[in-house]
Amino acid sequence: MFSPLKIPVFRPKMQELSLYFHIPFCERKCPYCDFYSVVDGKESQHRFVQALLREMEMRAERFSSSEFRVTTVFFGGGTPSVLPVPEMERLISAVRRYFSVSPEAEWTVEANPGTVDQAKFESYRALGFNRLSLGIQSFHDSELRRLGRIHTASEARAAVKLAQNVGFENINLDLIFGLPQQSVEDWEDSLKQALSLRPTHISTYNLIYEPETPFGKWRQTGKIRPLDETVEWEMYRRTDAVLTRAGYRHYEISNFSLPGKECRHNLTYWQGKSYWGFGPSAHSFHHNRRWWNVRSVSLYNEKTERGEEPTAGKEALTREQQRLEMIFLSLRQAEGLDLEAYRRKFGDDFRKSIGEVLQRFGALQKTTEPLFQETRHRLRLTLRGFWLSDAIFELFA
Repeated sequence: MFSPLKIPVFRPKMQELSLYFHIPFCERKCPYCDFYSVVDGKESQHRFVQALLREMEMRAERFSSSEFRVTTVFFGGGTPSVLPVPEMERLISAVRRYFSVSPEAEWTVEANPGTVDQAKFESYRALGFNRLSLGIQSFHDSELRRLGRIHTASEARAAVKLAQNVGFENINLDLIFGLPQQSVEDWEDSLKQALSLRPTHISTYNLIYEPETPFGKWRQTGKIRPLDETVEWEMYRRTDAVLTRAGYRHYEISNFSLPGKECRHNLTYWQGKSYWGFGPSAHSFHHNRRWWNVRSVSLYNEKTERGEEPTAGKEALTREQQRLEMIFLSLRQAEGLDLEAYRRKFGDDFRKSIGEVLQRFGALQKTTEPLFQETRHRLRLTLRGFWLSDAIFELFA
């Protein structure tokens, strides 16, 4: 007897996709922060969650979940940990209902040490979050007060230990340097206090005086004075030395991780892969098209309640935009720009196509330390190149 012939069923390969959810609520607005957020109560938060659920539903109606495999999910803000746990449960349930999420997906939630406790951490673990990002910013109370943070240094340390005790093994700590009146020694002390807690990942950000923030306005009026750039550079140099000596890899301009603990979600952005953003001000990128949502929670709510997509704008990237993005996003990573991948994508030799830029590189290096390392297959920025990356990227534009 012959067994019936089995005809294989063709299943197209699913596209990898990352999801970002912008939770636009904070207990209090920090005077340096330019991310979109508001201070609102439980009723406003409930209405927003309803709107966010509706946006997910609309997106799912347009795209079949069988086309995509979600590999990372990131809840950022704002302060996602401000949301009551039942609201977060509704959102996580919807994510799993509308999207095909990989069992190995990275699930990250941002939290402020002043808005969490053991019960909330336990709830996050039960919901499936396996990565936590804590906005510590500093381990000095005087600096935390200057930054307008709602937590103390001791509360920050306690939050990290609580998270570890309930089972979070993958934890990022955010820290900020270059604060007015901050010394190099104070900054190094914050780094060492962070290391004593042994997180898997540390993000270190140089304070930026965004024009529309209180810090930006105070700088304009002389109420606060920025540090000298040479001091900030020394802080950045010291950051690299302290963290790499402790076993962390400086894999992106502002990010350090233990081996294998890089933020997979952020790598999606830097590697030019597809991501969809939900919530006010969230951005999305897919198939060389970019779109972004309205930067207003009230308008976001109104549009989704009417059954409209809350999009504020969209664009299709030109070939030149694609070329520049590949250069910028690659050079901000330690791996640098893969010159062969560039040739395959754009059909020309990188060195020839940007020869004039490389000459400008050479001229700039005459007044500073080496800015890049070039091998047969890659172009990488040095530590000094990372520090001056904004000026370097302008050479390509």
